[in-house]
Amino acid sequence: MKFSTLIILPLSILCAPVNNREKPSNRQSRTKSSTGAAYFMTNDPKGNSIVINRIQNDGKLAFSKTIQTQGNGAGGFDTNSNDTVGPDGLFSQDSVVVGNNFLFAANAGSNSISTFQINKNDPTKLQFL
Repeated sequence: MKFSTLIILPLSILCAPVNNREKPSNRQSRTKSSTGAAYFMTNDPKGNSIVINRIQNDGKLAFSKTIQTQGNGAGGFDTNSNDTVGPDGLFSQDSVVVGNNFLFAANAGSNSISTFQINKNDPTKLQFL
């Protein structure tokens, strides 16, 4: 099997909406071009990362940044050669979970879970816990 993509991201996308309960004046001053964030995980065996994208008002994603999970992904696994073949989106589906302003990422290659707190006013800002 040949891979020609630079980075293969998991098919599972997790989104965090911007806190809409704040006063309208605060919401307008924060940012007019973002309605939330979408998170992807690289599942890279050499160093796992979360890819953070802003969800713009028109629904398009705009790359924001990547943040290291402090763990390793597992990549895909080829049963014919008994070797990893690189990041595989289906292999790692549901390995990123968002709940109650926290993001949890499974680092299958290092048998660990990374936890981040999501900023309520700017979901593109994650703090490693």
